[in-house]
Amino acid sequence: MSASEGPPGTPPPADKRPSGPAAGAGGGVVIEAVMRELALICDNTIRARWLSQSDRAHSVADGFRVVDIALEKCPEIRFSIHEDELRVNDADMELKHERERAFVQHLAEIEANHFTLTQGLAQEEFSGLIDLLCKRRVTIEQMGGFAKAVSDAGFAHVRAKKVVFREISEDETIIAKREAEAAAAAEKQKIESAVLDYLSGKNEDAPDYSTADKVRRAAEDSGQMADLVMQAAQNRQTGSDTIEKKEMVQIVGDCLKRTFDGLMKDPSSHTQKGSKAIEKTLKELESELLGRLGLQPGSDAAAAPVTEAVDQMTGRLKVQTMAMEYAKKVKALETSEKRILRFIKMQGLASIDNPQLAQQLGDEGLDVSGWHRLLALSEISHEEAEAAESIPDSARAVEQLATLLGHLERSARDGAQPAEPGAPEQFSGEIDDVSTQMQAVTDATQMKIDALVEAVRADMLAVDALERRARQEGKGPHMSRRQIMKVLAEIGQELLQPLTVISSSIEMVRSKSLGEVSNAQEDILKLAAESAGRIKTLIDMLEKLSGLPTTLSPDKDIEGAIQQWL
Repeated sequence: MSASEGPPGTPPPADKRPSGPAAGAGGGVVIEAVMRELALICDNTIRARWLSQSDRAHSVADGFRVVDIALEKCPEIRFSIHEDELRVNDADMELKHERERAFVQHLAEIEANHFTLTQGLAQEEFSGLIDLLCKRRVTIEQMGGFAKAVSDAGFAHVRAKKVVFREISEDETIIAKREAEAAAAAEKQKIESAVLDYLSGKNEDAPDYSTADKVRRAAEDSGQMADLVMQAAQNRQTGSDTIEKKEMVQIVGDCLKRTFDGLMKDPSSHTQKGSKAIEKTLKELESELLGRLGLQPGSDAAAAPVTEAVDQMTGRLKVQTMAMEYAKKVKALETSEKRILRFIKMQGLASIDNPQLAQQLGDEGLDVSGWHRLLALSEISHEEAEAAESIPDSARAVEQLATLLGHLERSARDGAQPAEPGAPEQFSGEIDDVSTQMQAVTDATQMKIDALVEAVRADMLAVDALERRARQEGKGPHMSRRQIMKVLAEIGQELLQPLTVISSSIEMVRSKSLGEVSNAQEDILKLAAESAGRIKTLIDMLEKLSGLPTTLSPDKDIEGAIQQWL
């Protein structure tokens, strides 16, 4: 089947292709013919419409002849695209056919928006350019962009550059490329001058943030920074013009330390990425500086001031990195702990008695001690923890008890003895710590109650007078302060009853009337008895605040049972 008989979408036969340039038409017609030939070749290639490879080869050869004729009439052919409009040698091209519009759109997609063909273009170069123009955008991006692909191809008569068109607002300033380059060079010189002054020791104070930023920017080029260090070392040398290498190496090491101080002052140094960048810079500077000094790391003893300084500074960076990682993990742990505590509080401690959650967390790595610690902390209100200074001591005591309980429960679960040799002494020490912390909590609470008692007593007469006046005006409170104190005293007495049961039960076990008690068990019971005694002391203190109730007496049945046990 011939080209003229092909299916719809096949390229037109050769006799229907543009032939104006071959007839020697004017310059505008020649340029337009070049555009149409490129559009025809690229569109058929991208859409795979060629009848055969030879058909494509003939079309490329025809296209080259058209371009060659055009280049005889003008020294170069410049293609530029902006907003889907094509200009060739500054002349707008009329896109009459769909393939021409698709060609321009494809050039825009691969960012081939500014390329030039010059006189002397060979057919091989033209074929290579056609291959690039027909590639997909992804392929061109992988090659680094169209301009870089043209440069890497080594064409002698094809130039390309990436041009970005952007609308300029009224408050923006347009700067020529040469002006921008001159401004950048001046800024670079300014940075190098400031860094050189700092390294030379003209200002012995610690680097400020401005100097630190300049040091960081200069250190982005290790070769440039090494030059500055060497120049600063020469500026700092004392005595004659000649200086021994040993002294020079020492000065270079000092300048390197100042470089490090400047880098560490920059805020970016307090991130893991910034810390790793500084470590890399130090290693590169070490290699650059030793090379300029004619020394080898490890083999030359004279290099020690530089290598030891770098080792010391990288060691400091590693410590900083470990500290940042530790802080990050602690913060993550605190976040996870808060979420679990929030869940426990939402579920309620009664439903948490079900071991399902404990088992689930245990399967994920949470041990028995951690679980008991979470249960204990879930009973401490965060608001109370912020308001009461004694809560941190009690929280630590709870954590220690939870850990101890976890050890005992784990030993029982594993079938081991409750305590290994030497363990009772360890547990005894932990119990003593808990007792000391709880005593501190009690002492702090007693001081608060004493202060409250004094304040209430001092205000009582004034409060009575104010309440009487309010009642006379019909605005009296629902309960007077004295009535509130009376209820408080009754509550204190009611608390003493279960507390008495607890204390008496503990004493029964300690008296060994129910069986033998080991030393470790005796320590635990002693702690419980002391804590119960501290609670009774606090309730007694509250009675000073409220006064003994006159309408309540201890439950007779409970008193009788207690006496019978004792």
